[in-house]
Amino acid sequence: MLFGLYHHNFKRSANIYIIFLLLLIPGVLVTYFDINYETNFRKTILFNLSGPMNLFSTALFCYQREIKLMHYLRLLDTMVLPITAMATYLFFSRLIFKK
Repeated sequence: MLFGLYHHNFKRSANIYIIFLLLLIPGVLVTYFDINYETNFRKTILFNLSGPMNLFSTALFCYQREIKLMHYLRLLDTMVLPITAMATYLFFSRLIFKK
């Protein structure tokens, strides 16, 4: 995502996502005052903020970009087929090793 943002730029009108990023700061402050002394502050903050930061970069990259239906369906197949294959494998391996 960051590579795409670098090469394709991002829209300057995506202010709502900047507000989203700023709203994460109180969570850092609450964590700072609430964690134990044995806990590593940097690892705790990075673990808790890695998901929202990925959402931020993805939303910023995809803001006002159009996606064609065929591309979306291909992406959906790419996400669903491994899950289906794993569920099928687990179902049949359970039947075989049920003895």
